[in-house]
Amino acid sequence: MRLDQMISHWAGTFRQNGIETAQLDARLIVQHALGLSDMDMLVQFDRVLSESEQASIAGLGARRLKREPVAHLVGKREFWGLDFAVNGDVLVPRPDSETLVQTVLSDISDPTAALTLLDIGTGSGCLLLSLLSELPKAHGIAVDKSPAALEMAQHNAKALGLWDRVSFVCGDYATAFLPSVAGKIDYVISNPPYLAEIEFAGLDADVANYDPYLALVSGSSGLEAYDSILASVATWPAPKPGVYFEIGHQQADALQQLVCQHGGQVRALEQDLGGRDRVVVVGF
Repeated sequence: MRLDQMISHWAGTFRQNGIETAQLDARLIVQHALGLSDMDMLVQFDRVLSESEQASIAGLGARRLKREPVAHLVGKREFWGLDFAVNGDVLVPRPDSETLVQTVLSDISDPTAALTLLDIGTGSGCLLLSLLSELPKAHGIAVDKSPAALEMAQHNAKALGLWDRVSFVCGDYATAFLPSVAGKIDYVISNPPYLAEIEFAGLDADVANYDPYLALVSGSSGLEAYDSILASVATWPAPKPGVYFEIGHQQADALQQLVCQHGGQVRALEQDLGGRDRVVVVGF
């Protein structure tokens, strides 16, 4: 079977099994299994594949049919034009999360300033590291309560050449950082778990079976992580940093009430590429 025929075969198989991104998934899996560049894929489209190559592709295809994310199969996901290594210990970065990166950058008047950014629940580090890639003199603090997630963020910081501008802290939302450090933070960013427990059953298998539960589900209301972060920032000395949250698309009203309870104000509400509420900007 030729390379192009193999892609067509697996795209059809994925499509028949209800996988919406069938063509893209098939191409990425074949490319990864063969170790080819984008250019190789173009010029070798009619290359005949060996039995061992076909077997390698078939193994990955079978895993995708069980709804294992392509990012896990190939070990990475592109975000903000950068490659981030991922595994089952961290959320797979989503394109909609780039809305938070863009929102923060649009609020920074001087991108060459020596800023300090705090990322609470950093996971793969995709938000913080993307911002640092655009802010050459900024320093980041990456916080996560999962040691395994922090290891992945550390790996990505090294791979992207940003290791010397990030500090890593293992801790939870409210107690991961000292007040003396908090007073020096310019921006807080966070994509915390924001699903209510009851919502977990309705997730697609790609997410429910492979993304870490603690990175998805906050508690009974879905607002617990936001509550902890806001309660902590509310105690920090002035001037307080801007706080940028990624939210579930139906949480804007509830989060606005929570912000007010902690003495803050919602400064902006930004939509993602699909026109859904995605980022809340909080000021104190």
